Amino acid sequence: MRSKFKHILAVIGLTGLLAAPGAAAWAEDPVTIPSGTNIMDDANVLGGRKGEVQSAIQALLKDHKYNLYVVTVNSFENPTDPAAWGAAVAKQKGMGPADVILTIATDQGRYYFAPNSSSSIYSKRTAITQNAIAANLGAGKKDYAQAAIDTAAAIGDAAGGGSGNVPSGDGAGASVLVGTGVVVAGGAGAYLYFRNKRKKAAQASSASYGPQGAELDPLASLSIAELRRKSGSLIIEADDAIKSSEQELGFAQA
Repeated sequence: MRSKFKHILAVIGLTGLLAAPGAAAWAEDPVTIPSGTNIMDDANVLGGRKGEVQSAIQALLKDHKYNLYVVTVNSFENPTDPAAWGAAVAKQKGMGPADVILTIATDQGRYYFAPNSSSSIYSKRTAITQNAIAANLGAGKKDYAQAAIDTAAAIGDAAGGGSGNVPSGDGAGASVLVGTGVVVAGGAGAYLYFRNKRKKAAQASSASYGPQGAELDPLASLSIAELRRKSGSLIIEADDAIKSSEQELGFAQA
């Protein structure tokens, strides 16, 4: 029994030794960003979209002269406060008025975004955070690459005189989803409007008039069989309009 107990202790001790280096690796002190580097993905969460993030950063620098740095780690350590950790990284890098930093601790679900306090976009930092970062990392979302890409876009919007929005097709898509009923009603309404307009124009050009100058009902001269055929075509036309509206709804919800 004693031998077995010693074996258990030995196993526990070995496990502790193996776990210790791993545990240290999960938490990171403020990193030093190498020269010529804008992305440090120590948490390895950008994956195959790292190139997209880099392209967004380069476009921001080219178009608006702002240099964005993106850092991902598993957790903030020494200090654990996101703002203090990010500020330490910025200080080590020697960031200036045109430099912006975004740091993300993936395991903690925390992040820090800060432009230089003397920059023109500093007053719009809250809007940028909400529109670009919280939109992709809040409410259980973990789209780290998109958060970085949208941050670059929102900084560009703010630098160009905007309020810090993300000028992309995503906003338009969201509007469609919010107003799905309006889209469908608008599509069907437009169809019916132009159909009636065309019919009125056709009727005006081929209208018949009685002896007293009154306009005659164009359907009055049709036989029962012709009226049935015409009503059938109108039903098919209405059915097509409904199907078209259903397709628009399907696209809006996709």
